Amino acid sequence: ENTHEIGEVILLTFDNFNNASVVLENGKPKFATTLEEKIQMFLQVLLRTELNKYEIYNNTGFGMSYFAFKGKKIPNSIVISEIKREIMEKMKKLSKFESITNFTAELTEVTLNVSFQLNLTDDTTLLITT
Repeated sequence: ENTHEIGEVILLTFDNFNNASVVLENGKPKFATTLEEKIQMFLQVLLRTELNKYEIYNNTGFGMSYFAFKGKKIPNSIVISEIKREIMEKMKKLSKFESITNFTAELTEVTLNVSFQLNLTDDTTLLITT
């Protein structure tokens, strides 16, 4: 399976309607400076992107399928389990990923909050919260 290094990542902020804005510093886009910032941003965008919704992500597998469950009578526990599976699947594509532990998620009609420990191949552990 192909793995990818994380390159430059522009920082974004999101409003209550899921609209993204580029973080500016001195009039220029601000870039993530740490691996943790890069992974946090990757996950923020991943969790907010519906699979196959945007042409830019066609044939990349980027995005999440849990959006298809909205409005359906599926228990939250099943949806959360699917979210965890998809996060793990997507993170495996990053070269430094080892595993996820202590995964928790809270899903409401309008919000998704996720928290977990991301274990990297160099024995680094990052606390991820979205």
